[in-house]
Amino acid sequence: SSIQLLYSKSDEKWYEARKQRQSSLHILEPMDFNIEFSRALVVTDPRMPKFKVSGELPLLSVCISDEKLKGALSLLDSIPFPEKPAAQPPSSVRKGPQIQMSPPISTPQMTPRNIMELRNSMLSELDSEEEFYDAVTSPVEDLPYYEADTGSLPRSGSMRRPASKMREPLKNMTEFQLRFEIPEILLQICRRAKHLEVPVLQLEITGLGTELNLRTFDMTSETFLKEICLKCPEYTDDKGKPVYIITTLDNAEEDLLMLEYKKADRNGPEFQTTYRNTEQLIKINFSSLDIHLHTEALLSSMNFLNELVPASKEKASPEEPVITTEETKEETRTKKSSQKSK
Repeated sequence: SSIQLLYSKSDEKWYEARKQRQSSLHILEPMDFNIEFSRALVVTDPRMPKFKVSGELPLLSVCISDEKLKGALSLLDSIPFPEKPAAQPPSSVRKGPQIQMSPPISTPQMTPRNIMELRNSMLSELDSEEEFYDAVTSPVEDLPYYEADTGSLPRSGSMRRPASKMREPLKNMTEFQLRFEIPEILLQICRRAKHLEVPVLQLEITGLGTELNLRTFDMTSETFLKEICLKCPEYTDDKGKPVYIITTLDNAEEDLLMLEYKKADRNGPEFQTTYRNTEQLIKINFSSLDIHLHTEALLSSMNFLNELVPASKEKASPEEPVITTEETKEETRTKKSSQKSK
């Protein structure tokens, strides 16, 4: 399957970009999702899972620019939403029909006579049950005082007593196994300049996945992340390479992050040996992460992100009438002139 997301205006040819793997109209590039489901035919081997599901997303690439983001937000704001219905006044509470209560049923009182009759009936039932009993399954083998001839009574296999069998050791069978991995994740934030998209920040993640194993007496889960790096392609170092703010390229042998979770059953055969009487275990392994603080790259990125986020429109407060000082002076002059005339 292929999933993609495009943003285009009315005069752009989106139907042609839909057939391409990468274009200026793509926000989410076409991604293919692969999944496999298998079931084991031989279920006696504890190492072979009975059910196995494996999935992979080869590439997850997202590229968004300031123009695309502002256009998408304005498009969402233009979508009309249904208005809420006006609140209806609470209706008068109607009294339901009154339920007539039936008179209580009187229970018979227990008298000494009733108790004796109940006791006699129970004893009679017990005597009737003791009259019948099950016959012996094998009358020949249960006779302790003499041995019966081998040819007198035929002995079938069903009448023989089962021989004591050796107790089989418990096996920790693998019931279910799941594995999912995204080999590469790419996130780009670009600036639109002269009909071109110039990347400002680029985040790359390599080897993100998880694995789950469900067995009869335990469960294990692993989540791993191999590499991660954040770079500013607009700025370069002395060697002409882009400036990396976050990188793990120096550590290529170990994974950057490994999260392991185990849960064991107390009744399992490996609880004391392998798990050392531990029911739950969480193990985190973090190798190394390099952070470079490049002043110009950080300031440029912060300014671009601040401009990218649209400012919230403050609601204008209704204007209130303001009395000017000239009006107050004229009022005082008129009052003084009227006093002098008097």
